[in-house]
Amino acid sequence: MYLGQRIGDVLNALQELTDHAPNMGKRHLMRIIVNIVKQIRRILHGNWSYDEEKYLKELQKIGVALMKGLDSKDDLIQVVSNCTDACEKLSDKLDTPINNLATPVNTEDDDDR
Repeated sequence: MYLGQRIGDVLNALQELTDHAPNMGKRHLMRIIVNIVKQIRRILHGNWSYDEEKYLKELQKIGVALMKGLDSKDDLIQVVSNCTDACEKLSDKLDTPINNLATPVNTEDDDDR
């Protein structure tokens, strides 16, 4: 569940960057990409269970793709868009809510009504 929230944070950052990237300068875009990669690295260096490793490997691929996009001078907006799509798929695989706003509350009191 915690991993899902952390990946949700990365996804939110990528989605926000995707929305604003066309209006940004290249330097600013590069700086934000580097910050997102740092966020991914912090997640990867945490302590996670064996069951979560497959998700961490996918997250690592997203970080690598972002850094390769910076190094190879590719179209950064397209790279960010592709990584956002990959992160959305990863978040869907986790089946954990990103936030608590839309999660149903299951309590025994609800059953009595």
